[in-house]
Amino acid sequence: MKAPILITLLLFSTALFSQSAKDFDNRLLVKFTKVELLEMKENQPDRLQIYEYCLDNASYFVDVPKGKDYKHRITKELEIKDVNNYNIYALDITPLENDYQYFSVKDKNILLVLKSFKHIQQQLKSDLDNQ
Repeated sequence: MKAPILITLLLFSTALFSQSAKDFDNRLLVKFTKVELLEMKENQPDRLQIYEYCLDNASYFVDVPKGKDYKHRITKELEIKDVNNYNIYALDITPLENDYQYFSVKDKNILLVLKSFKHIQQQLKSDLDNQ
């Protein structure tokens, strides 16, 4: 009698887990707990949408400018092993409201540019309007 109940509970929990994994981008688990993300999905879906959008759209890389004094604009140095596959939230950086930030990348001749939060919001709105 206990076995069928246990199997049912196990199947239910597996189904629940697999469903919740589709509710948000798993890369956000670097910054938030699963419970926080599920609550955000339920109570603040617009906020979750911005966090997910930032994963792929909040930053980009540029070559270090030659002959330009840029060092005063550098916020800090970051270590990014794979610039083609990185998680912005694993870098522990946050967009400023109205200003871009520039980060040197350790052992690479590039800068990571983090867009302003205002720019990210405008870009998301524009992308949604064009869908």
